[in-house]
Amino acid sequence: MFTRLDDHFWAHPKVLNCSDGAIALWTRALSWVGFQLTDGFVPHQCLRLLRGRKRDADRLVAAGLWERGECDGQLGYWFHDFTDWNNAATREEVEKRRKRGHDRVIKHREKTTDWTELPPENTSNLGGHGDKLVDHSPTSHVSEVDTLPVLAEETTTSPTTSATPLPALSTSPGPNLETTTALAAAPIPAATPTAQPKLNPPVATTSSKPDPLPTVCGQSPTDWSTMDDPRCRKHAGLPRGQVPPCWACGQVRLWFTQQALVAKQAQRNKITTCEYCDERGLAETQDESGKRLLIRCSHDGPPPILPAQEKPQHRPPPPEIRERIAKLGQPKPTKHQPLMPV
Repeated sequence: MFTRLDDHFWAHPKVLNCSDGAIALWTRALSWVGFQLTDGFVPHQCLRLLRGRKRDADRLVAAGLWERGECDGQLGYWFHDFTDWNNAATREEVEKRRKRGHDRVIKHREKTTDWTELPPENTSNLGGHGDKLVDHSPTSHVSEVDTLPVLAEETTTSPTTSATPLPALSTSPGPNLETTTALAAAPIPAATPTAQPKLNPPVATTSSKPDPLPTVCGQSPTDWSTMDDPRCRKHAGLPRGQVPPCWACGQVRLWFTQQALVAKQAQRNKITTCEYCDERGLAETQDESGKRLLIRCSHDGPPPILPAQEKPQHRPPPPEIRERIAKLGQPKPTKHQPLMPV
């Protein structure tokens, strides 16, 4: 929301009679009433929020830029002729514009989308396209199997058994019953699975097919993923740069975030109930020499007394370092020879 400020505001006689603090308060208040939609009313309690003082408000009232009044039982100040210059920033006008914009967006969506109302149920033509989506009546239901053409007359042979007898056994004149029975009981070479031999699967190579992902076991996302690189169980073995956008990976990331919040809240509860540490989780203790120290509290009892730290022993530098230090104070030799007196 925007409020209007005239470009000749700086040269207005009312403004020239006010201090810089009063003008700053008036400008901040103008922005605040446009944001809060108060129609130009500034409560007295908001002066501190606007970094203004009572004397600045009194100067604005004396200059005629503000007027004392009240709104809904609150004492405060009204902008002088606010609706004359900023009628577009009033609550009524803003709500009207928002309502018009909302209606315009709804009409635009209805025009650009393909949404249409469902047609009424048509019980006279149940076989038409789309009738199965709306016809929920418990009347006679014709399944797709019943509507398919009957193929009972066609016979198919399976690779292991034969539905029809062999011509040599069924049409030969004067068949021998014993021979026919023996041949029918014996396995038939033509019906063996050799007619459709099984193909061996191709050997996977590194160039034609990538290696399969490793099998991931575990019930918690911490078993196959981390907080810095959350993955779902399916994408646990992929490199980081090859993980596609995945909804399950997003859920794992949300799970890690929730676990971190739970752990943080548990730590805060321990700090609140502990009587040995402060609000930062630090407990005061001392070492064996009596020196006071601050350590991270473990929240399981009083802090222990720490052993005294050994004072660091002074070790002199090695000889080569001492030689360099000694040479620092000596003047550097130069090639210039002093002039001999004549």
